[in-house]
Amino acid sequence: MDPFATKLEDYAVLGENSIITAHIMTHDKFFLLPVTVKKRATVGVGVIIMPGVEVGENSVVLPGSVVTMETQIPPNEIWGGIPARKIKDVERSNCGR
Repeated sequence: MDPFATKLEDYAVLGENSIITAHIMTHDKFFLLPVTVKKRATVGVGVIIMPGVEVGENSVVLPGSVVTMETQIPPNEIWGGIPARKIKDVERSNCGR
């Protein structure tokens, strides 16, 4: 994880063995783009997050997924796969009602 270019907001969860990188070198270009994991978002075990990614509030990235450079995951969505794509919306819970 790049601590100076990574922001984990309140109650964000980062799974074991996940990698967040805010920098990458491709061919002759160096990219340094901040990564943000918003409030109450969950990043599963073994996920790789590339530079410039934002994981929206209450969203989930499933274990083993790869979120490619500059992907913007909207709030309340579940994403997974390689590369990560939207799977479905987060369902509202009836807990506490």
